Amino acid sequence: MRMTGAQIMCESLVEEGVEVIFGLPGVPLIPLLDTLPQYPQIRHVLMRHEQGAAHAADGYARVSGKVGVCLATSGPGATNLVTGIANAYLDSVPLVAITGQVARPFIGKDSFQETDITGIVSPITKDSFLVLDVDSLAGIVKESFYIARTGQPGSVLIDIPKDVFTDRTEYCYPDEVKLPGYNPTFEERPARVDQAAEVIDEAEHLLEDAVGGGSLLPQYVMSKIFEVTGGEAIVVTGVGQHQMWAAQHYCYDRPNSLISSGGLGTMGFGLPGSIGAKIGCPDRTVWCIDGDGSFQMTIQELATMMQEGLAVKIAIINNGYLGMVRQWQQLFYEKRYVATPLSGPDFVKLAEAYGIPAVRVKRREEVVPAVEQAMEEEGAFLIDFVVEPEENVYPMVPPGAALAEIMDRPKDREVAG
Repeated sequence: MRMTGAQIMCESLVEEGVEVIFGLPGVPLIPLLDTLPQYPQIRHVLMRHEQGAAHAADGYARVSGKVGVCLATSGPGATNLVTGIANAYLDSVPLVAITGQVARPFIGKDSFQETDITGIVSPITKDSFLVLDVDSLAGIVKESFYIARTGQPGSVLIDIPKDVFTDRTEYCYPDEVKLPGYNPTFEERPARVDQAAEVIDEAEHLLEDAVGGGSLLPQYVMSKIFEVTGGEAIVVTGVGQHQMWAAQHYCYDRPNSLISSGGLGTMGFGLPGSIGAKIGCPDRTVWCIDGDGSFQMTIQELATMMQEGLAVKIAIINNGYLGMVRQWQQLFYEKRYVATPLSGPDFVKLAEAYGIPAVRVKRREEVVPAVEQAMEEEGAFLIDFVVEPEENVYPMVPPGAALAEIMDRPKDREVAG
């Protein structure tokens, strides 16, 4: 059957079991977007920024076990995906990023909104493809999903010129992939698993001995969220002090219940990541635990949450600083707080502007009622937890120190301050 490149793309996605695409439109993508209504089994989630699209696809992949898919247009749309592509690559998350490109006659001529996105992402993907003829499109899609999900999973990019979407050819999806230079390992390695388990077990004992400091209130908040949810929630975090408190003080008994940016440490991951997680596991409670700094980096995705009707519960740990950097400035740079104080918005009013109910919590006794109110709300809910500006995360490793030199309590000068 002769099909357009756009139809072949959609047919191939269906063959790969894709049910959700997180994306943002652009002119080179119009032929593909115009074809999507022919495939109702594919849901397109309109994000408000391409970085959010990549993070949402990342969160979706982690909780669902499927390959996450994000979509962006050429030029700035494609480059806005780069952080999310790198994040998935470093955390070994299977992700396929699809980008539109200028028409083939204009490639390499500094055309409007043209970037060499395959070259840009080469160091942060398992592979990247520029599709130069419609005949190769189905095979490239097959290879991309295979590479993304096998061996050590990671990100793959497919860049498709606008005119490839409109060209026609006979469609036949390949039955198998033949990549002579790609030999992923599939067999389990029990010895390595046992070895890793021993290391983790020893590390847990070290932490049990070391944990003693920390914030009396994000510790209390995290523990109470755990109690109210019965430990059944999926927790998605941004990056910063709140991320460490969420890891330390919410107990995780189920796999894929803590979704966080590890290798890249991407501020702004929390909100779009929680959108992907909720779509990937709609029957599970999803909590986005974020810092006031990290939250503001992708705050526009509240519109996506509202439009999609996603019942994500949001806890902002609001200390008025870029907290992790401030902690280092406090402990090691004599409290020279340069470029870390934040003048944030009123998060309660902001949430309400998006149609999301919200409350502010300043006292310990208000924590449990607020969390319970969030859980009782059928839709999304935001809690602005106002905490001490100079609360710190412990244990921590000082700069240039070995793990054996871990700090488990404040320095005298910090207590004096």
